[in-house]
Amino acid sequence: YSFGDIVQLRVVKRLLDAGMSLKKIRQAMDLLREQLNSATPLADVTLLSDGSTIYAAHSADEVVDVFRRGQGVFGIAVGPVQAEMEGEIHRLFPDEPAVPAIATAAREA
Repeated sequence: YSFGDIVQLRVVKRLLDAGMSLKKIRQAMDLLREQLNSATPLADVTLLSDGSTIYAAHSADEVVDVFRRGQGVFGIAVGPVQAEMEGEIHRLFPDEPAVPAIATAAREA
């Protein structure tokens, strides 16, 4: 086995651990080979899974659902949104604590 083969096996194992079936993983690999015109598609993408589908991240700005033939996925990084809201709250209520109680409770949950 080559190093690339072992990397692919480890990726397959992680997708199985995420709840994906072996059949779906095989389909995703075939689709990625076709979409990327590459024999080694894992070298070109980062894979993400929620257990029901597999997403391919070609860059930080481009994430697509592999099974929906490249349908884009909209992502939001929550940290910057929370920081922005905390800044706005601090601007409006400068005497209040920097982190609202609701955000602290959510982090502890």
